[in-house]
Amino acid sequence: MSRILLLLLEEEGLLRAIDWALFWANIFKAAIKGLIISDRRLFHFGEVDPLASTASRKKFLAYLEEEESQKVKKLAEIFSGKVKASGLFYSLETLEGPFEENLLGCLRSFKPHLLIWPLSSGKKLVLAGKLYHPQGYLRKIPCKILFVP
Repeated sequence: MSRILLLLLEEEGLLRAIDWALFWANIFKAAIKGLIISDRRLFHFGEVDPLASTASRKKFLAYLEEEESQKVKKLAEIFSGKVKASGLFYSLETLEGPFEENLLGCLRSFKPHLLIWPLSSGKKLVLAGKLYHPQGYLRKIPCKILFVP
């Protein structure tokens, strides 16, 4: 059975990427796996301001945690709702930690035939405060990649 891995990065452009995943899954009778990578390494920024009180730092970190949790939940709901309605076989995985490490690990274990990567701003993605250039990953990704603008 063919496998498609769909990166769930942001709401912007996600429905279009899901539509492409469903299109190719129907053609190839493929299973779809949604992948959410939650990189929470920015949480140290709550400790940068030397004038901030301990209470305000804790509030800021709690705010960041809540925002990230809500984002992950929303992405999962959008993906699951749309794919479930199609009747195709799918799964959803949420990983925490560095983006590249988790993406490459999932590619090695899931072995997809196609990676669908939604782009929210040209060929650059802002994820967890770091700028990623998809071209830098191309030599490491062992499958075809469909970038969805």
